[in-house]
Parts: sequence; structure tokens; C-alpha cells
Amino acid sequence: LFWNFRGDRNLGVRHGDWKVIDRDSDGERVRELYDIASDPFEERDLVDDEPERVRALSDAMAQMRQQDDSSKRPEAT
Repeated sequence: LFWNFRGDRNLGVRHGDWKVIDRDSDGERVRELYDIASDPFEERDLVDDEPERVRALSDAMAQMRQQDDSSKRPEAT
């Protein structure tokens, strides 16, 4: 499952029990990783504990983002 909210300002992908989020926080990109099966309220960010999982989910998110055109604006006329 992939989502793109507010024109690339908040992106995310979920695969199985894992969810990675890439979001804008005061002009900086922040990436977070959660095991939503054991942490349904997303209180423990595992981004530093699971670098391989973050990389795999981030790669999947980038591929899905390339296919997503929901944030593209129409060309000016």
C-alpha cells in the first residue's frame, strides 16, 4: 500500500506489518519506520534499528512514487 499526501510532502508505504513514512518536518525530510503489529500507535520509530528494511521499503516507495501522478499539476495553457 502506497500513499502520497499533500503533493509529496508526506509519503508512505506499508508492506505486511511494516510501515515506512517519509515526511516534511519544517523543511527537512524525516523518515520513520514502524512495526504496526507490535506498535499499532506508532510510538517506537525503528528507522535506526532496521536499516535494511528501511532501504527495501524506501526503494519500493520510490518505485511506486514514479508511477504515481496524483501530485502532478496540469501544464499551464
